Amino acid sequence: MRILSLILKCFIFYFYTDLLEKTIRKEEEICTLQERITAFETSTQLALEHLESAPEKLNVSEDCGDLANSQIQKEIIEKRYNKYKELVGSLQQHLEDLKHKLESFQDKKTNTDVSAIQSLPSNWQSSTSFMTSSLLSKSESFTKSSICSDLNSAKRDTNSRAVNRMKLLTEKEKL
Repeated sequence: MRILSLILKCFIFYFYTDLLEKTIRKEEEICTLQERITAFETSTQLALEHLESAPEKLNVSEDCGDLANSQIQKEIIEKRYNKYKELVGSLQQHLEDLKHKLESFQDKKTNTDVSAIQSLPSNWQSSTSFMTSSLLSKSESFTKSSICSDLNSAKRDTNSRAVNRMKLLTEKEKL
């Protein structure tokens, strides 16, 4: 029993000394950190006093901040411009495609009318040439007016889509 008590005392002493050593190390670390904090506070205070003694240096640091802000704004504007430029390019390409489709449609229509006239018997061609020319001119004017109105409505639809896209993009950027 006495041996057991002695062993227990040794373990307690060992753990106590270990705990004491750890506590001493932690206190030393705390002292070191407090010294570093004090040194940092002192150097910061000196730097602030130096800046306050030279107001032009303070203005330079403020100007640097303004420059950084204006650079950020410039980048935002450039991004918006590039998106707008892509959108305009897309719309212009769409317009060109519609123009080419219109031209090819008109060419096909004209070729179809000419081939239909050429396939008529010769006696019909002479008697109906006046009628055909007047019909063709009416057909072309009707086609042009209907295509123009379709093209105008397509432009309005495209423009409204573009405006809606731009509104969505600006709302997303605001968020």
